[in-house]
Amino acid sequence: MAENKIGKYIKYAIGEIILVMIGILLALQVNNWNERMKLQVEEQNLISALILEIESNIEKLNSLITANESMVEGSIAFLKKIDDNDALEINVGTYPSLFAYNTNKIENSILNEILGTDSRALISNQKYIEELRVLKRSYDRSEKTQYYVDEYWNTQVISFFNDSGLGIYFTGNGLFKDKIVDFDITNSFISTLTIMNGFQQSLLLSRQDLLEDLNNTLESLLNVNHD
Repeated sequence: MAENKIGKYIKYAIGEIILVMIGILLALQVNNWNERMKLQVEEQNLISALILEIESNIEKLNSLITANESMVEGSIAFLKKIDDNDALEINVGTYPSLFAYNTNKIENSILNEILGTDSRALISNQKYIEELRVLKRSYDRSEKTQYYVDEYWNTQVISFFNDSGLGIYFTGNGLFKDKIVDFDITNSFISTLTIMNGFQQSLLLSRQDLLEDLNNTLESLLNVNHD
């Protein structure tokens, strides 16, 4: 009888152990499922924020490119007038505007967060991570071009304006607006404007490339949202 009871106790104990193990496994499965759901929600939130950032940058870039194109066309048209000896018909007060350029006003903090931290682990499809790296390189090229334009402007164009007297037309308070300085279109003027036009075109090309990459990335991310 004792041996019979011991056998029953052993079977009962084994059954209890099996039930406990099953309970633990079920709890782990539920916990893993909850963690996966949390990660999916975080991934979706991150992608949604990135989409908003890209859409905002696309809108800004379209405006920048339109103005950029106008500046390039304006300085090219003026250089052509110089070549045709018609430039002197233009008021000298408009000359400084030929050297103008617009600066990037784009934001990529969400992209930097994804690529620069463990947030990239939230993006489950590595194909999209690679696309984001391509976009990041496009951002960097545009910013580097902007840097070189800023450097040329600050070190060469401003000095030229100071030396030539054209700086008098940069006042924003209306002073000297009718003042005409003695100014001749020199080789220095033509050279400075030609180089600046080249920078304007470089900015334009880098922005057009960035815009294309932004649109491609946006299309991919929207497909992620629909999957």
